[in-house]
Amino acid sequence: MKEGETSASPLRMVAFVFSLLKNEEWPIRRAIAICGLLIPLAAMVNAAGPVALAWAVDSLSVSGTGALSLLGAYAVLLWLGKALTELQWAAYGPIEQRMLRRFSQTMFRHMQEQPYSFHIRKKTGELSRILTRGSSAAQAVLLNGSYFVLPIGLELILVCIILSASTSVFFGLVMGVCVVVYGALVVRGTEELRAISRQTNAESTAAHGIAFDGITNFETVKFFGAERWLETRLDYRLERAERSANKRQVRRAWLGVTQWSVLAGAATILLLSAGIDVQRGNMTVGDIVLVNAYVLRLVRPLNNLGRIYRVVRLALIDLEAAHALIAIADKNVPGRGSKVLPGGQGAVSFENVRFQYGSGPPVLEDVSFNVQPFETLGIVGASGSGKSTITRLLLRFFDPDSGVIRIDGTSIDSVSPLAVREAISIVPQDSVLFNETLRDNLIIARPEATEVEIRKALDLAQLKEMVTKLPNGLDTAVGERGASLSGGERQRLAIARAVLKNPRILILDEATSALDTKTERSLLEALRLLTGRMTIIIIAHRLSTLALANRVLVLNHGNIVEQGQPESLRAAGGHFARLWAAQLDQKSLKEARS
Repeated sequence: MKEGETSASPLRMVAFVFSLLKNEEWPIRRAIAICGLLIPLAAMVNAAGPVALAWAVDSLSVSGTGALSLLGAYAVLLWLGKALTELQWAAYGPIEQRMLRRFSQTMFRHMQEQPYSFHIRKKTGELSRILTRGSSAAQAVLLNGSYFVLPIGLELILVCIILSASTSVFFGLVMGVCVVVYGALVVRGTEELRAISRQTNAESTAAHGIAFDGITNFETVKFFGAERWLETRLDYRLERAERSANKRQVRRAWLGVTQWSVLAGAATILLLSAGIDVQRGNMTVGDIVLVNAYVLRLVRPLNNLGRIYRVVRLALIDLEAAHALIAIADKNVPGRGSKVLPGGQGAVSFENVRFQYGSGPPVLEDVSFNVQPFETLGIVGASGSGKSTITRLLLRFFDPDSGVIRIDGTSIDSVSPLAVREAISIVPQDSVLFNETLRDNLIIARPEATEVEIRKALDLAQLKEMVTKLPNGLDTAVGERGASLSGGERQRLAIARAVLKNPRILILDEATSALDTKTERSLLEALRLLTGRMTIIIIAHRLSTLALANRVLVLNHGNIVEQGQPESLRAAGGHFARLWAAQLDQKSLKEARS
């Protein structure tokens, strides 16, 4: 079974939808109770209406005594049935909206709780499609299950009972057999449609993912002139979805013809039999009116029931994918642990830590080091040496395969990932921003930050002048993924955000890689003010950033091969010295070409 699918039964899926409404407050529980009362009451009223009409017809054909009262009762029952139905809608509305709210909350919470490994595997466009369809599917299941399937089922049972009691058992049996045969056709036909729809949805979801990726990464597409290539990939998926959808439509049409034939056959048998019995004197004119009314009442709900069953069953396909995401979350989220990380000053230790991604080769092997409170530690090494993996482990994006990581003496695997991350700020190499204002992108680090604290963070990140020039200042929107800002501005905003959090531990992961030399030098001087106030870990390719570091670790193939002060390591002539010399050669080459 592929990831994202599930073998959960339809009943389990329905139970999942209704479970979203458990433990609700009194107004919602009251609305559920009112619906539970109105549904059977409306079914009984709707089933009783034709009986009053039949009695009125018989009364008119004999003496007319009481006919007007019966006709009035029939009219009242028609009105009451409609009124009860509308009251059901009024009571149902808040229930549906609350369920949709809980569904969105549940799915969003689970997506946010997913480990790093989940998000790097999943396509954002496909996730968006699954969640959108899942919400519509949950709505369809709740609406059709509680508002249509249950009332129609109750009404059909009452019709069969009343018809058998008022005429003969034969008429009740014919109607009952019709319901069973029709239901069997609906179930079988819908299962066939379900298999086709699963394929249609898979192709449509893949197409949505391609389109979403193309829109999100429009710059890359334009850089390489890949518009036609991407369009071809998209059209291939759309063409497969089109063929599958057409096949589903043809099969649905044949299913409709077959089902309608069953209804027409049952209606013919019932009406002809009633007509014969009236001619023989075994039934009254009112009885044939009753049979005709129930035939009409049989056709409408059964036709609706078939349509509703198909809608619900096909909606369950979409709900399965959303439900599977929750199952993945339950399996893959790291151990939660305590909600609070004990206080401290930002000491960090790695003790014999080993880690590998999936079945790949080890990225870190038996790594051990300590970072003292308020120390500034640099970590360098060639690409793939394990530098960024240390950051991901410290943030509990992953748990190590073996060994222990501690913050202020506490093993972080005994603390929830959220509590660990509350103690850490990071400036990543690729600083992605929300499509919100500058202020919103800052206060995500600390929503309760004051205006003075925000301004101080901006000053430190060398952003004060830029913000002053903007027409709306901090309330200026930054665009999708911060597209309206330059790479350097995005990185400086990320630095301001990290500083605003005022963490125990600040991680700078290539934090100045997008900055020019002058801005980098100025920013390093500002960051120097933070040394001695928090523990700082610098992941660096540009070794100029290490001007802040008291001590440097050199990684090579997942092992610490050197550590010490930058000056001592340069003089030692080892790995660090070679990295330093290589970077100086690159700098000289750039200057010669400029």
